[in-house]
Amino acid sequence: MSISNLFKSVWLLFLLFQLSPIICQNNVEMLFELEGETPEAKFGLCMASLDFNGDGFDDLVISSPYWTNGDVSGKLYCYIGGVDFNNEPEFTIIGDSLASALGSSMSNLGDVNNDGFEDLGYKQYFSDVHIAYILFGNAEFELLPDYEFVFPVEHSLDTIKYISRLGDINGDEFDDVGILFSNFIEDTVEYYLVFGSDNELEINYLNSFGVRGSAGFKGIGDVNADGFDDFCIGYHIYNRFLATNKLIFGGETIDTTNAITLFEEPLCEYPTGLPCGDINNDGYDDFLGYLGPVEYLWLGQQNITSQYDLILEFGQAGSGYASGMDYGDLNNDGYDDIVIGASNHAWDIGIAYIYLGNANPNNSVDFEIEVPPGIVGQQFGYSIVTGRFNGDEYIDFAISAPLNTINEPGNVYVYVGNGELEDLVNSEENTIYLETSLLNIYPNPYKLSDSLRNSQITFEILSNEFEDYEVEIYNLKGQKLYGFNIDLSRSKDNKIQWHVKDIPTGVYLINLLNNGVVLETKKMTIMK
Repeated sequence: MSISNLFKSVWLLFLLFQLSPIICQNNVEMLFELEGETPEAKFGLCMASLDFNGDGFDDLVISSPYWTNGDVSGKLYCYIGGVDFNNEPEFTIIGDSLASALGSSMSNLGDVNNDGFEDLGYKQYFSDVHIAYILFGNAEFELLPDYEFVFPVEHSLDTIKYISRLGDINGDEFDDVGILFSNFIEDTVEYYLVFGSDNELEINYLNSFGVRGSAGFKGIGDVNADGFDDFCIGYHIYNRFLATNKLIFGGETIDTTNAITLFEEPLCEYPTGLPCGDINNDGYDDFLGYLGPVEYLWLGQQNITSQYDLILEFGQAGSGYASGMDYGDLNNDGYDDIVIGASNHAWDIGIAYIYLGNANPNNSVDFEIEVPPGIVGQQFGYSIVTGRFNGDEYIDFAISAPLNTINEPGNVYVYVGNGELEDLVNSEENTIYLETSLLNIYPNPYKLSDSLRNSQITFEILSNEFEDYEVEIYNLKGQKLYGFNIDLSRSKDNKIQWHVKDIPTGVYLINLLNNGVVLETKKMTIMK
C-alpha cells in the first residue's frame, strides 16, 4: 500500500470514529430471529406486547396476515415471556376466511375487564363485514374471542383501520378501547369507544372527522397528571391536502369540543399521536405527534399546549418516515426510552433508532440498529414493541421486517435491554434547553408576492454560545435542499440573508447546528 493510500485509509478511519461515536459505545444483543412460514406472509406486519397469562412477564404476539394454507389466511403467533422465553410459539390463532387478513391491526388493549390479565385486540375481514375482536387474557390460554364488534361493509374500500388501547380515559379503573372505521361512501373516518367494564361491553359512537384515508386513534397516557388517561385523534381534511392531530383529554365524560389542535400541516402522511411513557421521569406522561419524516415530542405538563418541546429527526434527515415505535426502560435507570423505526430508510431497507430518556431530554439519537448482516430483509422497523420478555429486570424489544423481498415470509428480531446503555449527549454541561429559541427566522411565513420589495429571508442567531453555526434546510420528505454556515466572529449582527426568489412554495424544516449537533429545529413556510 502506498503512503498516500495508507494516509487516506487512516484518515477515513479517523472520520468514521469521529462521526460514529454512538455506534461504537452503545450496544444491544439480538436474542433470536423469528421467521414467517409462507411466502409473502408479511410476518411481523403488526405486533403486540402484553402479559396475556398474568405471570408478570410480557408475551409477544406477532401477526402474519397473509399466511395461508390454501383454505384460510391470516395467523397470530404468541411467544410466552419468562425465563424460558424462546422462539417457539405457545399458541397460534388462524383466520376464518381466505381473505381474512387476520391481525392486520392488533394491539395490547390493557386490562379491559380489570381481572389482572391484559387483553388482546385484533381485526379480521369478511366479504360483507369487518370484525374487531377482544380476547381477554387468561392463564388457561382459552382463545375464543370474548367480544366481536361487527361493521357492515357497503364498499370494498370500507375498512376497520385500527383497534387500539386508549387507557383508562374515564377514570373507572377499566382500560378503554378505540376502534377507527374508514367509511368510503360517506368519505369520512368514524371513531368509536368501548368503555372497559366487568359487565357487558358496549360500543359507543364518538364522532366522525375529516375524510377517509390515513388517520390515527391512540391513547397517550395521562399527559396532564389529572388521573384520567388522554388520547389523540388524527385525520385528513380539505381533500386530503391538510392533516391535523388533536389531543383529547380524558374525564368522567369525553368532550371532543375541548380538544387541543396539536398541528395542522400539509403533506403529513400519517397524522396520529403516540405514547412514549415518562421519558424525563417528572410524573407526566409524554407523547409524540406524527408528522411524516419527523416526530414532534411533547413533554407532559399540567397546562399542556400545542407547542411541542423537541423534534426527533431519526439521526439524520433523509432517514425515511417513522413507522413502528414503542417505549420502555431499556437500561433500568428510571427513565422511559424510545425505540422508533424508519422502515423506508435507504430504499425500504429500514433502520431503527433509540432515544434514551433522562431528566433533560434531547433530540440526539443514542443508538442505531440496522438490518442484521447477511439477512435479506426490507422495511426493518415497520413494527416495534417493547416488553419484559426474557425474565430479567430490563425491558426488551422486537423489531419487524415484514415487507421483505418477493417470496420471503417476513422476519422479526428480538433484542434484549441492558444496563450499559447510556445517553451519550446529555449531561449538565452540554444540555440544550429549548425554552429560549436560538434562531429567529423572518419574515415567516414568507410571501412570494412580496418578493419585489424583499427577496430575502433573514436567519438571526440569538445566542453567542458558539462562534460557528450551520443552517440546514430540508423539505418534509427529509431531503436536504440547502445549507450554509454563520460565522459570528465575522458577522456584525449575527444575521445572514437567504435569497428565496426561485424557491418553491411549501413548508420547510430548518436545522440549526454546531459541529454537526442539532441545537434547534424550526418550521419555515413559503407562500404565493
